[in-house]
Amino acid sequence: MGFAPWFRCRNLTLLRCPWRARAQIFSPLAGINMLFVFIFAFVTMVIESEGDTINGALKRSIFQQCKAFETIWGRGMFYTYIGITCILAPGHNLFGLYMLLVGLVMLLIYRMTSKHLGKMQSIFKDTKKLVCAC
Repeated sequence: MGFAPWFRCRNLTLLRCPWRARAQIFSPLAGINMLFVFIFAFVTMVIESEGDTINGALKRSIFQQCKAFETIWGRGMFYTYIGITCILAPGHNLFGLYMLLVGLVMLLIYRMTSKHLGKMQSIFKDTKKLVCAC
């Protein structure tokens, strides 16, 4: 009776059934999820890099293919999606929470600035209100 809990795996805790937890980490779905996380991490590094030295053409290509990455709301949505994907991946919960937080902050910044920019556009739309400082 002493070794029975180790071989039956009726209880799915890690202490009683360690190979069940390993099987969940190396499942095909987890592998596909990890591939997406790797691709998203690479795209994020290219998007957020500065300068046009090594990856300038790749960065321009990504911005041409997906115009949403040029805006703050597009990056916010992308980072929120990355955060949710990483939270679902085993072992990347902390990184996922960080990316989710960054995405939500970017969406909040977009929401706050869009109101102010809308007010400024309505003020400057009327050319009679503009004064030339020539």
